[in-house]
Amino acid sequence: LASGGAHKRLLLKSPVHTARVRMMHAMFPKATFVFIHRHPYEVFQSAVHMADAYYWQCYFQLPSAQDVEEFILYQGELLHRVYTEDIADVPPGQRTEVRFEDLHADPMATLSALYTALGWGHEFEQV
Repeated sequence: LASGGAHKRLLLKSPVHTARVRMMHAMFPKATFVFIHRHPYEVFQSAVHMADAYYWQCYFQLPSAQDVEEFILYQGELLHRVYTEDIADVPPGQRTEVRFEDLHADPMATLSALYTALGWGHEFEQV
């Protein structure tokens, strides 16, 4: 799984992977899941920006702003619902959640707490 060494971790940060917890946990039963969450309004604004900046190259015809917004809201609800259902099957020591605001305000303290919560505290000094 990890190129370049047995002790490397794979990091998937794309929001669509939020709905793939069950599949990833089945494929990689020792995997650790870190869910970084932020206020829904900020998530929506970010998704609209992403759609405006990058999705245009995927369209066969240009959607209306309302179509894009409805898709973002639908996708957000779907991702959150599936994540909430599936993460419950992951053992507590293999999952944790972090507020984006905490990570942004004090990255080192937040990462230190994250490493400790997951039992990786001894590895934090190497970061």
